[in-house]
Amino acid sequence: MSVQVILMDDVAHLGKIGDTVHVRDGYARNYLLPKGLAEPVTKNALRKLEKIRKEREELLKIRKAEALDKASKLKGQTLTIAVKAVEGDEEGKLYGSVTAADIAKALTDAGVAVDPAMVLLAEPIKKLGNLEVTIALMSEVSCQLNLAIVAE
Repeated sequence: MSVQVILMDDVAHLGKIGDTVHVRDGYARNYLLPKGLAEPVTKNALRKLEKIRKEREELLKIRKAEALDKASKLKGQTLTIAVKAVEGDEEGKLYGSVTAADIAKALTDAGVAVDPAMVLLAEPIKKLGNLEVTIALMSEVSCQLNLAIVAE
């Protein structure tokens, strides 16, 4: 037996906010409805959904403005991270590696709060040198950051 509900929030593998979906009765009754993730299809639920959409749009505008501000601060900047390196090695090997978390911490210490998930690295950095790192502040807002890895 299935029921039709309106999603009041994004639900993985089911749909996005505002979608009308058919789910099993028990899934709706035991999970979606008690957690506030969905509501039965009613006029009141549609009004509530419209209010939630407007609030999300306002929040998204604010977050995008903040992301653009951070991107303007980061653009063209060079971040220097000092790490321990093997002495006498021409390749500039590091004892450890520089990860996205290290870069995010250095950026936060420099005054621009960034989550480690926003730092896009294919793999941890294991050599001294200069490189460009992409910081994805939002899905539509990203910037390039010059990164200098130097020996302590």
